[in-house]
Amino acid sequence: QENANLVKRLTLERNLAEKLRRETQEQSRIRGKFFAAANHDIRQPLQAIGIYTQLLSTIDDPQVKEIVTQLSKSTKALQTLVAQILEVSRLETGHIQINKEPIALKALLEDLATQFRPLAEQKGLVFRVKTVDVNVFADPQLLIRALRNLLNNALAYTQTGSIYLAARIIGGRYVSICVVDSGCGIKPEEQKHVFEHFYRAESSRNAAEGYGLGLSIVRMICEQLQLDLSLSSKPGRGSIFRIRLPIHEAEQARIFKQTQSEEMAEKPLPVSLALIEDNAMVRESLSSLLRSWGAKVMSGAAFDSALQSYFQKGQKVDAVICDFNLGEDEANG
Repeated sequence: QENANLVKRLTLERNLAEKLRRETQEQSRIRGKFFAAANHDIRQPLQAIGIYTQLLSTIDDPQVKEIVTQLSKSTKALQTLVAQILEVSRLETGHIQINKEPIALKALLEDLATQFRPLAEQKGLVFRVKTVDVNVFADPQLLIRALRNLLNNALAYTQTGSIYLAARIIGGRYVSICVVDSGCGIKPEEQKHVFEHFYRAESSRNAAEGYGLGLSIVRMICEQLQLDLSLSSKPGRGSIFRIRLPIHEAEQARIFKQTQSEEMAEKPLPVSLALIEDNAMVRESLSSLLRSWGAKVMSGAAFDSALQSYFQKGQKVDAVICDFNLGEDEANG
């Protein structure tokens, strides 16, 4: 009888555990679907607003330009906040794909320096970089995102002096990447809180605009990649943020080629384009922007009969700009 009762209890516990597992999987699936929809549906109107703001900036009226400048700042701030909240949500719920691979650290840091040096110089700051020619093993996109957040943080809270991006080898097995600034610094009692959501240290609240999410994203990325993250800081003297990564055993396994993106020259764009986008706001705003550049645009919500006829008549089309997911039973971008 005791054995029968034990078997019955274990069976019930097993069934309960299986039920909880299925419920957890279903909740995870629902959350993933929600974040995918939120990422698409929230960003689309913001993207359209940004494009229309860019068009308004061409109006040569001082009063309008001032309004457009403030509108552009507000839109960018909202885009940043939405992107950070969605990123925090994805990291917290595990809805993020991790692809670890060898990374040429020297090229990665030099590329970041190329991007951030002009921003530092605009504020009158000195930007220095010191690299090591070694491969590390991590997810390149997540690592770049974490370092960008650290550099943006240093740039926001440093008013005079310098920002230093440096790497050094530790014990032949690890590399420590440091972001050093000469900003306002963080009090010892506040340092344990700076990686929390929406937390801003007292000394930095009036120094720059922000939402207190950048460093929490860095912490969650390091947790996902199992990297060591540390902070040293002295009020009034600046801060040092460090990320420690393992060196990849197979040196030179993969070298990233550094490319510099060239800004589009401000001249007419005499091309014919087909634009396929199912979101009306984005389609109309992007069509207007392309036409303002001098392009001829044929647009549609899908690859419908009108667009098919356009192609079949042998009309010149230099490029097709197409949304990726055009809905069920529609041609996939």
